[in-house]
Amino acid sequence: MSEINSSFVIASKRPKELAEFYAKVHKVETLPGISSNHYLVPIANGLNIQIYKPSDSTNFQQKARAACLCFQKGSCSKPLSLIKKWCLELEELGGRIVEAPKKDFFGAEAWIADPEDNDFLIFVPVLI
Repeated sequence: MSEINSSFVIASKRPKELAEFYAKVHKVETLPGISSNHYLVPIANGLNIQIYKPSDSTNFQQKARAACLCFQKGSCSKPLSLIKKWCLELEELGGRIVEAPKKDFFGAEAWIADPEDNDFLIFVPVLI
């Protein structure tokens, strides 16, 4: 079974500027993410704040999704297949798929609601 890393994720129209803000708050340096529109802000105990500019097809204006938990598995060559399997596992635990798995250049993602209807993102980066 692959390791799951947890982080906070924030969708932003200006991810670099927002990452710099959170880095200053935590007195750390920003780290580059997986694209030019993705930044990491290390906070504590291996946790990061991930700040990214979402794809044009993502409705990040929903406040429930602007700042939320993100669970990420390791990179793989077929991230969509892994995300679909992971969605089934989460459904068995009582989660509900809010936005079906989709693949993008950076990997695959899906939005899930927990049993109390809180949305969170699951993500698998593509192996480069």
